[in-house]
Formats: sequence, structure tokens, C-alpha cells
Amino acid sequence: MQIDFCEFPEDLLYNFENNIWVKLRGEYAEFGITSVHASFAGRLNQIKFTRPERSLIIRGQSVATIESSKYFGTVRAPLSGTISELNRTLETKPKLANDSPYEQGWFVKIRPTVDEERSKLMGLRGSEDQIRTQIRELYARCFKAYPDHDLWEIGVECGAVLVRLNELIERCQVGEVIHVVSVDPPSHYFGVPCHPARDTRELTDALEWGLTLDGPSIIEAFVDPESYSLTLYD
Repeated sequence: MQIDFCEFPEDLLYNFENNIWVKLRGEYAEFGITSVHASFAGRLNQIKFTRPERSLIIRGQSVATIESSKYFGTVRAPLSGTISELNRTLETKPKLANDSPYEQGWFVKIRPTVDEERSKLMGLRGSEDQIRTQIRELYARCFKAYPDHDLWEIGVECGAVLVRLNELIERCQVGEVIHVVSVDPPSHYFGVPCHPARDTRELTDALEWGLTLDGPSIIEAFVDPESYSLTLYD
């Protein structure tokens, strides 16, 4: 389910208080941060686990800390249990928690020890209004691929935007993502096909958009309310 551009898989359970999702797998439970948590935290540059594998964790205790240039916070256990596995990949690739919070960006697998705590988790049915309120209060903005860079060019002529975009691309690494906000759709800059402007999310008088590049060559321009980003590929 998508709520205000943020994804919430319907086969998961949630602890909305701490923005944690839970997937029950037999006698084990896997959990991580929601797309909302990943959004308001910003581009994560450091994740540290605070407890080792095979240790006992109590519901509500911290199992990890997450940090970006604008945020420092904790990831709290939604259930009590014994930690069976930590996703150590996050320690070297923390942005996976932004880009793939429900799959590659999972945090911890535990063996729950208090069955009654499962009733405290919530499904999506009947929770939509609560989620929308939370997104609004946290000023969360979700992306299909979380941006590494932002380019805000409202009230700037097309030619100047293109110059600045090219300068930024030259500094980017392949695979990095740029979020562009401009008063014009990408076709004004590159003369390539794009989806209708009605598919964009409005921000005052600006459009958010992106394009896909193959090295230095533009192969596609798009306006996508789930992405709004430019990605460099090999």
C-alpha cells in the first residue's frame, strides 16, 4: 500500500510509535525501519548495532543507532526475544535502509520470547489516517531511491539549471541519485519524451522530476511521483 508516496507492504505488521515494521517467519521475526522513518532521518551515513547476536533484547530497547547529516536516532525492538542475526551489511552500506527499507535494508532477526507482545503490533487496515497524520507531522518525503544530492532551482532559467545540473553530474559517482526541483518539466531542458505534468507532485509552483542516464548519455526523461530523481548507471 502506498500512502502519500510512502510504501507500506500489506503483509507486514507495524509498530507505528517507533516507525518499525515486523515480518513474522515461523518462530522468528525480522524487523527494520519504515519508509517514513528512513525519509525523515535523511540519507543515512552510519548505522551501528548496539547489541550482539545471541543476546536478549526487551521490547522497546535500542538495537541500533542510525545517523545522517541532520539526524541521530535509535532503532527499537518491537518484540522481546533473542537476537539471532544482524544485517551487518548496513554497517558498510547504510543507505540500503533508505533505498530498500523492507528488503535489503532489514536490521535484525530475533526469536520472540513473549507471545503476548505480538498483539501490540498493528496491520495497515484502519491505520491509514494515523499514518497520514504522522507523515504530515514529520514532514516525511518518500522516494523510490533516496537522493544523494538535491538541486533546487525555482525561478531559474532553463539554461542555468542545465549548467548547474551538468556541474553536479560531473562530481557524482555512478549510482548516485539527484533530486531535482524546477518550474519546468525535463523536456524543457533535454527535448526528450516525458510523462504528462499531471503525474507530478506539486510543490508551490514547482515540479519535481528526474532523468535516467547511461554514463554521460541521456536515455530517458521521466516525471514519476514515486521517484523524482536522476540516477547515474554504468
